[in-house]
Amino acid sequence: MDDILGLFDSCSPTAQSLVIQRLLSRFHPQHYLLLRLSSVLSPLLKVDFISNCPTEISVRILHYLDAKSLCHAAQVSSTWRRIADDDVIWHRMCEQHIDKKCAKCGWGLPVIRSGRVGGRGAGLQVGGGGGGGGGDGGGEEGTATATAVAEIDEARDRSDSASAHGGDDRGDCTSSTGKKRKRVDDSDDTAAAAAADDGARRCWKRIYAERLVVERNWRRGQHERRDLAGHLGAVLCMQFDECQSLLVTGSADRTIRLWDVDSGRCIGTLHGHGGDVTGVRFDDHKIVSCSADRTVRIWSRRSLESIHVLRGHRDAVLSVHLEDRLLASGSADCSIRVWSVADGRCSVLSGHAAAVHRVTILPRSARLLSCSADGTARLWDLATRACLRVFSGHAAAVRGLHVSLPLARKPLASTESRAAAPRLVTASADGTVRVWDLDRSDCAAVLYGHDCEVRCVAADTLRVVSGSADGRTIVWDLESGARLYSIPAAGPGGLSCCCISDTKLIVGGDDGVCRVFSFAH
Repeated sequence: MDDILGLFDSCSPTAQSLVIQRLLSRFHPQHYLLLRLSSVLSPLLKVDFISNCPTEISVRILHYLDAKSLCHAAQVSSTWRRIADDDVIWHRMCEQHIDKKCAKCGWGLPVIRSGRVGGRGAGLQVGGGGGGGGGDGGGEEGTATATAVAEIDEARDRSDSASAHGGDDRGDCTSSTGKKRKRVDDSDDTAAAAAADDGARRCWKRIYAERLVVERNWRRGQHERRDLAGHLGAVLCMQFDECQSLLVTGSADRTIRLWDVDSGRCIGTLHGHGGDVTGVRFDDHKIVSCSADRTVRIWSRRSLESIHVLRGHRDAVLSVHLEDRLLASGSADCSIRVWSVADGRCSVLSGHAAAVHRVTILPRSARLLSCSADGTARLWDLATRACLRVFSGHAAAVRGLHVSLPLARKPLASTESRAAAPRLVTASADGTVRVWDLDRSDCAAVLYGHDCEVRCVAADTLRVVSGSADGRTIVWDLESGARLYSIPAAGPGGLSCCCISDTKLIVGGDDGVCRVFSFAH
């Protein structure tokens, strides 16, 4: 045997190849030697390119995988997992999906600013539609999301800064800007350091996974419901801050109630209005409400006492909106009044031919949106008091509006996601919901599905929620206009207001009950 092997070793590579081919041709197809050869040769022919390549190249390769494939790759080996779970890969994955639609898969994920599913973030104040003040969530959403945007950008800047100095121990990779990060070390010391760092700040893969669970629940209509009962009349308006778990509602029983949504308790009741409370807004220091008694009241959040009453409207005030130091109110007298919270000065916008059902001050701009029973919505310039655009198309009164504004995030080099454009969503008594391009005043989509008057509407950058007089709630996809599903009426009467956050949908009905649908779990 040694002589045969020595003779084989002395042959040239060409001769060795020829000998091997002649030997294989002499084996029977079912011979066990062929099976043994196969088991020996197969591992030699496989190349672990992720482990063998420099980590920068491996990370670049894994950049092209979707989230599901990345999770599968993480199960191959400990080395693959360490690279597939790298923060740079999952940070990019989050930027492709959070608060926008991914151009590849068509999915978008909610921001979850409050961190109530384990994440961090700033509070979100999102109003519901209908009945006054509930649907004008654009202003508060734009203001509150600034903190959430800052947090994401800060995390990105911190990651880039650490990368530039080689001080990040999460993995060796090159970011989209070409900055280097420290090489992955297989030692136990590095693993321990990474684990300690995980405790200090959460990894982007976990952030992505939490939002994916919530988005799947939204798409499938899987939710938990909780009823908040206490009002003796119809719930006409509401605003919700998910970060504080605070819901403020106004009712036809002339009261305003504050709710802790997590516990379901009413934590305060405000009395003072002489008519139906048709609109509510709040910030960290004050609550603003309007009523059919023709007044707008400002309340202290700390003492829950009325500290100022604004008068000027000649008929019922149907809507109110608060943005920074400006307060806007819309009335059945067909006018819009814009008040300065600091000194009480007031300016009047005239142009609607019927009652103004909703007003919304756009954040970071001197503009205001309104909708009216004359069947139109209007965009106003607060500096000149001029009407800039008229959104016409509804065949009946426009009862609610909501502004969907994308996060003002830093531009990305990647083109693999579609940033949401500013959209105006309106609900009408003609039974339709319309989506408008806010910049061009063009109607982008007409959503059909309700069989009666649509009283309220709310939206974010991914979906639209509308409620009608028959008590039914419909969830739509904002971009395509497709109807995702319908939530049947849970009580007698119709819906007067609704609001939407990243994980919750809240509706208020004629029966005086607020129903909270949670999609977080």
